[in-house]
Amino acid sequence: MVTINAPMPVSIDEWTLLACLKGEISEPKWRVHLQALFDAVDVSVIHNLVIDRIVTFDELSKAIDAWQAGVRK
Repeated sequence: MVTINAPMPVSIDEWTLLACLKGEISEPKWRVHLQALFDAVDVSVIHNLVIDRIVTFDELSKAIDAWQAGVRK
């Protein structure tokens, strides 16, 4: 099981996470959560978000770019 709130300084709820993925929220404090999602969560789980029509592949692609997920600084 993977959790994206541990050990994070601020917890994120499901609705905020989804809004970040959809580009509706872009507050920098959520960046670590989005990076953790793309880095630590199995790709099949993320793929299921698309299959379940929660987000689109286009939204995921834009979120990766917007949140610089996968880019280490």
